[in-house]
Amino acid sequence: MVRLKIVGLLILLVIIGILFPWLPLEREKTDTSPFKQVGEMSSARYNSTSAEFAGKVYTFGGARSAGDWTDEILMFDPRSNKVLTVGHLPLARSGMTSVVFGDYIYLFGGWDNFLVYSKDILRFSPRSNKIEKVGELPFGRNYATGAEVGGKIYIFGGENNLDQSISDIVQFDPATNKASTLTISLPYSVNGSTATSYNRKIYIFGGTTKKAGDVASILMFDPDSGTISVAASLPKPNCASLAVVVGKMVYIIGGYSDYWGLFSDVIAFNPQSNEVKVVTTIPIKMAAHSGAAVGKNVYLMSGKEIYRMKNLVSIRGV
Repeated sequence: MVRLKIVGLLILLVIIGILFPWLPLEREKTDTSPFKQVGEMSSARYNSTSAEFAGKVYTFGGARSAGDWTDEILMFDPRSNKVLTVGHLPLARSGMTSVVFGDYIYLFGGWDNFLVYSKDILRFSPRSNKIEKVGELPFGRNYATGAEVGGKIYIFGGENNLDQSISDIVQFDPATNKASTLTISLPYSVNGSTATSYNRKIYIFGGTTKKAGDVASILMFDPDSGTISVAASLPKPNCASLAVVVGKMVYIIGGYSDYWGLFSDVIAFNPQSNEVKVVTTIPIKMAAHSGAAVGKNVYLMSGKEIYRMKNLVSIRGV
């Protein structure tokens, strides 16, 4: 008897769903769009920096136009697609580098509306939305890149206040808030690279040099051995792109070169085999954007818009 009642109830729910599709019983339609705009920032910007923390994407500063920087700290929640302003930098800045470690997002360098190249190391707490200065780089720089391995943060290259690309590798220890320049350096002076860590190695993609122009090299830095080498090459010279780790792959999205212009390529790099392949393109060419991976999805902050690349691991890699 109980089984018959349950079957009858299920049949009734199906009938109600057919006759009254506007009722909450209707299943939500699954969004299968691989690439779409899902949000909007308070204003258009480029050369901001973004990082993921606890499933949310935080975006810091950026340039709204030439000479017009912003001090906003934005929080984007992929669950609601809402953007909130949760704080402000001490000064409006663009060209910073952000790296997550522990309960904090660390921000390095950048430059301000007065074209002063900052050597500040800032620490932002996503739990309290408080930001404070905790240290200094050996000298000011912007357009550097960085990543964390083994509790240390490494900052690579950048541009100094003489408008020169640099080859320094700086190690920052969050336990002591001290930064020091390593004796080893990059094989060339470069800015506008993008980096990420995977399996205790840091991979540095592309960038631009003052002498040789844009580069295609993928460098591998091993903090344990203190060595750096060329792991592979991108299909084309590329700077101002975004690198994210999703699953066991690194994806390099967008970018720019003086010769080829803006890119819409999504490049897959396999750190286990060092193989490189263009696996798809996005509908919009972009560079100097920021973003982060949240689970299998990647969120891109480009201009005023926030775009989502859905389920990136489903794209056939290399």
